[in-house]
Amino acid sequence: MTYDEALSIVARHFPRGSSMLHQFRAGCLVQSGATDPDAWCEGIKQRVRQHAENRARIRAHVLAMPGVTRCEIRADETVHAYGPMPNNGRIGMHFVGYADDIIRDL
Repeated sequence: MTYDEALSIVARHFPRGSSMLHQFRAGCLVQSGATDPDAWCEGIKQRVRQHAENRARIRAHVLAMPGVTRCEIRADETVHAYGPMPNNGRIGMHFVGYADDIIRDL
């Protein structure tokens, strides 16, 4: 499969994505050597949906903690909460855990 073919397939499956993201995914599709590009794109969509569901579950879990009013899931997948800190009770932003660990423990 050529890059141009992969780019048109990716653009068809991800119509709202940016051109840079389309180029990245098309490059990944070509590199993967997938025999069924439609199934490959569906797999990517499934992983994106699962990631969004996990983030929503983490956010709901953290916001259910007593006094927590804000939750941040940062790019490095660390989760921070704004509320009473566990060790001293002062209000502030504190580290809750890593997203993968929180999901595993839910």
